[in-house]
Amino acid sequence: MPNGGSVLEIGCGPGTNYEYLPQGREIRYVGCDSDSGYIAHARSRYRNGAQFFDTPVGGLRSLGVGPFDVALAWGLLHHISDAQVRTLAEELDELIVPAGKFCTFDPCFTSDQSLLARVLTACDRGRYVRYPEHYAALLAERFPRIELQTWPPGTVLPFSVAVIVAAK
Repeated sequence: MPNGGSVLEIGCGPGTNYEYLPQGREIRYVGCDSDSGYIAHARSRYRNGAQFFDTPVGGLRSLGVGPFDVALAWGLLHHISDAQVRTLAEELDELIVPAGKFCTFDPCFTSDQSLLARVLTACDRGRYVRYPEHYAALLAERFPRIELQTWPPGTVLPFSVAVIVAAK
């Protein structure tokens, strides 16, 4: 999006990721979260340049705010069931432009992670932490092009995350 574009963030929390978008470009940002307290905070803090909606997965289409070049879900998928991930992918299939992308970043289990990493990941409050391939398989049902990386590669940090870019 070098010359602008549109971003939908699902599970935006208090909207702080909006601050990291490039300034001085025509970027339309829409943030959605099912926590009304987060949305109230985001609306009061970012009054200009962004829209925020108190909406759960399954209610995105009804907002009438698409289409988007990019959709983000940082740390969301491990909080929602397989059925909800499928619903989200179905919604995004309609809300993202044909050349658009859906980017995710979630904690994951891996077969080679350390015991400490496995325990810390298991303690996450998300009830649906998955293996990276499981996240990817759910999204592949709607998005034919999946790029999957497990991060951080080759480090000793006590956690692992699955980074996925899904495209039509």
